[in-house]
Amino acid sequence: MKLIVVGLGFGDEGKGSTTDYLSSAFDIDTVARYNGGCQAAHNVYANSIHHLFSQFGSATLNQAKTILTKYMLVEPIRFLNEADVLIQEGFNNIFDQIYVSEECVITTPVHRLICCLKELSRNQPKGTVGLGIGETVADINRGSFLKVKDLVDPNQAKFILNGMWVSKIDIAEQLIESHPDNKEMQELFQSFKQVKSVETTMNIYLDWYEKIFKNILSDEVIFDFINQNDIIFEGSQGTLIDQSSGFSPYITRTNCTISNAKSLVKGSVHSIGLTRAYFTRHGPGPFPTESELNITEENNSFSFWQKGFRFGWLDMVLLKYSLAINREIDSIGLTCVDKLFNFDQIKVCTHYHYQGSNLDLAHQYFDFDSNHPRDMLNLKTTPKPEILSILSDCIPVYRNFYSWKEFSTLTNLGDLPKELKEYINYIEEQTCVPISLISYGPDRQQKLLIKPQLLT
Repeated sequence: MKLIVVGLGFGDEGKGSTTDYLSSAFDIDTVARYNGGCQAAHNVYANSIHHLFSQFGSATLNQAKTILTKYMLVEPIRFLNEADVLIQEGFNNIFDQIYVSEECVITTPVHRLICCLKELSRNQPKGTVGLGIGETVADINRGSFLKVKDLVDPNQAKFILNGMWVSKIDIAEQLIESHPDNKEMQELFQSFKQVKSVETTMNIYLDWYEKIFKNILSDEVIFDFINQNDIIFEGSQGTLIDQSSGFSPYITRTNCTISNAKSLVKGSVHSIGLTRAYFTRHGPGPFPTESELNITEENNSFSFWQKGFRFGWLDMVLLKYSLAINREIDSIGLTCVDKLFNFDQIKVCTHYHYQGSNLDLAHQYFDFDSNHPRDMLNLKTTPKPEILSILSDCIPVYRNFYSWKEFSTLTNLGDLPKELKEYINYIEEQTCVPISLISYGPDRQQKLLIKPQLLT
């Protein structure tokens, strides 16, 4: 069995918790990470443990192995920090449970520095997580990077890192010179220079390499292993912030669709697209259905870089767009249905009503109702920055649903409240994709395969 878990929203759809559950439900002992880097923040509650996964696969609490495929960015410092936490949680053999492609590119402290300085210099922040992912990808595109396999020769690795370091420090100085009144940038730069250096960084990298070198594998070996075993492919971030399909400039610099995972599989695979029962977004950017939902979020509070965590009603326009981008989603996982317990009323955005003056441009991006040319239906093409002005002139049009009462346990489809069944049926009718799984709480036990036959 091979399963792909992918986010259909702006991220934070419950990919980690779902990966952990699927590993337990189907006894799958390997998770392959196929995009992003250490910016993943996947909360998993299982066996009285809560862990925030960054580099390790989210089924680690189920004793599953992790494969970091060539599409992953590796940050050895955060990797080691996460390993220390897992060891404290009782996973003493953690370095034996993870396998790393020798082709993985390394995110360094200077990538993080430049990422943060650029964000601080912007009049309009993009909402970076401040971990250097975008800068690492930019270096990949420029052909200047450090790979895991470079660490086999410490002298060569240090030469590459030193060249990168000098170049980035020069960029940092230029950024600060162009913003002489920005005290935050100056303080960040001075703090960085006091604690970070090529020498200290290389020492950490070599320590990391020594701990995992026997599990550093070629892509050929990883490909063969994946295709000979049961695997869960765990994605990070969400399709709506994908580097190619998202709403630029409010995007991540990695591929958040299922395409990376699909390229690693020869045979059949079941792809599960996850969406919350409502929408969320971390950081700035378009969010047509944003509303005050009065939902408590324990693990996504205010952060310095991305600011507040935003909420809104389920948006069928964007959900259908995400499904179209991924093309081969076999079923949907509906998460966080417990957050809507006992609401007075639940809304779903069916389409947008455009109030702006540039109707021709709006029609370039959206299918529209021929009888009501200002009613925007489906997003039909990859958005460009100009679509942001179109969305700002759109008003969501909603359909109302009755809320479902609180429940604590479910054993089968028949246990679902009729109001939740109606909600599920509506989503399935509108998307033409069945819902196979629901999550009604953070713990592994608070999940239910309502149509298990779809996955088996």
